[in-house]
Amino acid sequence: MSTSTHTWKRHLLKQAKTLDSLAAVRRWGDASRVRLEESVVLGFYDICKLVGAFLLSPALLHEPVSIIACPARRKEQWLTGGERIEDLYDLSESRPAAHDLLFLCHQAVHNCVFEPWLGAGGTLEGVYLTSDHQRKVAVYGLRLSVLMTLFRKVGKI
Repeated sequence: MSTSTHTWKRHLLKQAKTLDSLAAVRRWGDASRVRLEESVVLGFYDICKLVGAFLLSPALLHEPVSIIACPARRKEQWLTGGERIEDLYDLSESRPAAHDLLFLCHQAVHNCVFEPWLGAGGTLEGVYLTSDHQRKVAVYGLRLSVLMTLFRKVGKI
């Protein structure tokens, strides 16, 4: 594994720029959704590579990141691919939460649920994601502004 941070950080900053451009999207077709998921997953993969090479400080790894948690509607749910996120998780019962960078990396890289979090007029507010391990607990909402700040912060240190 490369011990140079330059390539991974440059790629992470590129993902933040892509997310910034997706903030202007108003019509969310398959191509936009794939581009969003690709940018988020690859950004967190970049962070994982930096973590694996011991190139990020423990303080940064364990710094709490503000998210929301929306509880699962059923504890024994099986995902077949046709469900709507609203059927699986109670988005109206969201509560503030905070998790560290490693937790978020796991949710993104091993996601089994990934949906854009859309606001009024179809504007991108953030993403909802959860890993297979957490799918029976909650789906996590990560605001776009928090995500871009996180990618830029790690990419510039």
